[in-house]
Amino acid sequence: MPLASWLVLLAMCLPALVHSLVARPLPTSNQAPNMSSQVGEDSLSEDSDDDDDDDVEVWLGNSSTVLRTPIENLVSNATLHGGSPLLLFHAETGNQQLSEGEYCRAVKASNLYSPKCSSTGVGKPLDLLVSGTGRAGTVFMTKVLRHMGLSVTHDNAQGGFCRGTVGGCPGNVGAVAWPAMFNSAQCRPYKTKYMKWTWQTPKKFKNVVLMVRDPLRTISSRSDGGTWPDAGTQKWMSCEAETELRGAWGMGRIDQSIAKTMRHWVLWNTFGERTAQSVMRVEDAAQKPENIVEICKRVDPNCKTTPKDVRDIIAGFGRKTNSGHTQKTQGVTWQRLAGLDREYAGMAQKIAMQYGYDVPAHELLPEASKDMHCGFSASNRWGCHLS
Repeated sequence: MPLASWLVLLAMCLPALVHSLVARPLPTSNQAPNMSSQVGEDSLSEDSDDDDDDDVEVWLGNSSTVLRTPIENLVSNATLHGGSPLLLFHAETGNQQLSEGEYCRAVKASNLYSPKCSSTGVGKPLDLLVSGTGRAGTVFMTKVLRHMGLSVTHDNAQGGFCRGTVGGCPGNVGAVAWPAMFNSAQCRPYKTKYMKWTWQTPKKFKNVVLMVRDPLRTISSRSDGGTWPDAGTQKWMSCEAETELRGAWGMGRIDQSIAKTMRHWVLWNTFGERTAQSVMRVEDAAQKPENIVEICKRVDPNCKTTPKDVRDIIAGFGRKTNSGHTQKTQGVTWQRLAGLDREYAGMAQKIAMQYGYDVPAHELLPEASKDMHCGFSASNRWGCHLS
């Protein structure tokens, strides 16, 4: 082969080769160096079987997810008080060491109703918003609440949830919707243009619940075989938060999807911690149905639903709830995430442990012990970093 042809071939292959070398995490002294998964698009594949991420078995607790500690014993950076001991309720005057001004700045970029922060929306506020990341169990929770008689809708306005619901989308009680986490004025045009599949409302929500889920399972499901987010969704998300990648040169399509989804998990949850009034793990839904009963009582003090009712509702769904919506991305591990973006992987581990999820000692990154700082940038976008 002529020398010129060899040079062309080398130029084509060099970016992927460099990325595969520099993106791999370097094990520390307390990390096992023989973990099987490796960074690189070729070692990832779409799951040809049905995606089991939203099996009811998961919500019944029959899964591989390890819950390190009950969430009611969680010691986080947020100021928590009041309410049922089964839920964590934030103080309205400033969460996670935010000043009152910083707290109100976050509230105004959210859907929380707060006269104190001049965040009242248009018209009478709705009662309930459950939000979090995509694939955190939003369809599951929508179905549970609807079976309890609450008029709530999912974020997907094209999924049939608006039909037959009092109030349309959102319902006259509220919604379970991941895109509703943010609602800043500067980014609404992007949502209108690029997020036509979901609804928007000028109303705010009196009760906001942050629903969290194990990060590895969420990222595996949400990245959808390396196809998420689409270009339009990414444009809206990167207007609200720093979800775009830095140093993605040579990174394959699937790796980029995983890295963006990891940022989505970190940024949506940290913002939710500052603006939601309560936090719950979706994995606790059936093991602690009192959590969901408490949500019902917050909306309606005369709620008659019992914990047994909630368990019966969940059991009645059968094995699957929303398993055909996405294709699970294979090989999502802490080592892979660290190879793609070590800082965000460290932040994801830190948050996961705060939420009570287990991170094995041999996979724990030194970055998870660093201080994490989240807030708005000069361009009014939500971001986080370690120091």
